[in-house]
Amino acid sequence: MSISSVVSNFELLVKPIVQPSADILGVGRTVIQGYFLSVANLSSRDDFRLQLNFRAKSTNLSSSPLLAFWDVNGNNTLLSPVSNTPNSRVYEIRLQPRDTGLFILQPNVADRDVVTAANTEIRGYLEATLATPFGANTYNLLLSPEHRGTFLPKGFVIPDGIVADTPQDFDQLVYSIPTAQGGTAFEFQQISPDFIRSAA
Repeated sequence: MSISSVVSNFELLVKPIVQPSADILGVGRTVIQGYFLSVANLSSRDDFRLQLNFRAKSTNLSSSPLLAFWDVNGNNTLLSPVSNTPNSRVYEIRLQPRDTGLFILQPNVADRDVVTAANTEIRGYLEATLATPFGANTYNLLLSPEHRGTFLPKGFVIPDGIVADTPQDFDQLVYSIPTAQGGTAFEFQQISPDFIRSAA
């Protein structure tokens, strides 16, 4: 039990699945991949605020083209980071008792240049921390991370309008990511003010 825990690794992509120079068969479609985290609050009486700290070393997160959403009731709410540095980007979510939400972090595919360049490749890990570390509460959560992706057809061209003139058929992938502790049950415990006073 602690106020923070490493959850899993993550990989965000807008990238050909085969390097163009090595794609002798011409099958190297572009994959767009995002990170999805289901969060369930098992408490019957306490809501909580959780900070999701995405860390990366080799990629500058502060300048990376990313979008984040938080969805509890079927409406994806766009989130802004509460902190954004080259090696860390932090988002904050809130969830009521017995409720479940879905956090999404993905490349900014609303930017046409991000899709046409197909050069986004970001890897790191996620650390979750209670946004309110001091108190007497213990929070039992279920955290279930996934990667979800979409394969663009070979030679796909982004339509000029909002809707393509002809229907498009995209293949998709979904796979679970192992958590750092091997399961989905996480327990976060606030730091008691009495403990701080006794340690002083």
